[in-house]
Amino acid sequence: MESGGLRRLSHLFLAEIVREDKIIAPVEPDRYIRAGDILVFTGDVTRLDLLLQFDGVETRGQQYRLPLDNLVEVVVAAESPLARKTLKQADFRAQFDAAVIAVRRGSERLRGPMADVPLAVGDTLVLVVGQDFDKRNNLARNFVVVGRRQVQKFTDARKGWLATAAFVGVIGLAAVGAVDFLKALLVLLALFLLLGYAKPADLRRQMPYQIIAIIASSLVISEVMVGTGTGERLAGWLLTGAQDFSPYWALALVLLTTWALTELMSNNAAAALAFPVALGVAARLGLDPQPFVMAVLYGASCCFLTPYGYQTNLMIMSPGRYTLADFVRAGTPVALVFLAVALVAIPVVFPFK
Repeated sequence: MESGGLRRLSHLFLAEIVREDKIIAPVEPDRYIRAGDILVFTGDVTRLDLLLQFDGVETRGQQYRLPLDNLVEVVVAAESPLARKTLKQADFRAQFDAAVIAVRRGSERLRGPMADVPLAVGDTLVLVVGQDFDKRNNLARNFVVVGRRQVQKFTDARKGWLATAAFVGVIGLAAVGAVDFLKALLVLLALFLLLGYAKPADLRRQMPYQIIAIIASSLVISEVMVGTGTGERLAGWLLTGAQDFSPYWALALVLLTTWALTELMSNNAAAALAFPVALGVAARLGLDPQPFVMAVLYGASCCFLTPYGYQTNLMIMSPGRYTLADFVRAGTPVALVFLAVALVAIPVVFPFK
């Protein structure tokens, strides 16, 4: 393939090969082409004339009904290291066992050689994926999956109903205080593994290691900040000039600060940064820390003004062809109502003393 020159075309990219009933995608550099293969190219379709230089290659346009079950649509996540990198620099094919056949940024479909297009957060990519794509552990970190092939977890509907009934039963027993919820879930998980309802490989892929690391790190950082007095000093800086105001003012400052952070980064990171400061504010004012911790939780969940704070926003941005101005226009009233309700309700449910 490499020596034949099909991989070095400037405006076209060989995305997959259809060989009889088999799909070969992505196409490796050492893959051989056989007579009768259907070669599927992406890129600038106005440059199909580039294929005329190869003997034995014919262009057939849309005469073939090509299989579409290996197409996956994803959005580049806010924390993805792919941002500002080209596909070539990221070694995209090797990382994900997938080839990019189209890129859309907002309402515009990007043109030109795919390998040289720098990606950006929020870009929608249409991928031709190989058999190992779903097994890669780096998918959740890099992408928000918009559309994909449906994978049936239970081949037996009876197993699905039994698993659902068991889960609902655990929730019911925990609700009436008959069992500890966490311990019951661990027992249920072990039972699912023994019965083959779940596989260890699936658990490894679905485990939210990043969230666990963020929560663990925030707890350690908060302990250090509290122990060294750093959190209280930051709290003092935050409360400068507000000492004569009521605890509601301090609560509002924590809520608004966390909200500002979550619009610029992920909600997990915003909560991790604001959590020790909230504890410092409570300690400095001699109040119960619980309402201030709840202010951090609600503030970190108020991701309405930008598409970068929460993955659902990114998921709809490109397919819906929304812009940052659309999020600001539609999100501002929602955010203001959300914050006002939180500010009023938190002290009622979680008193300051």
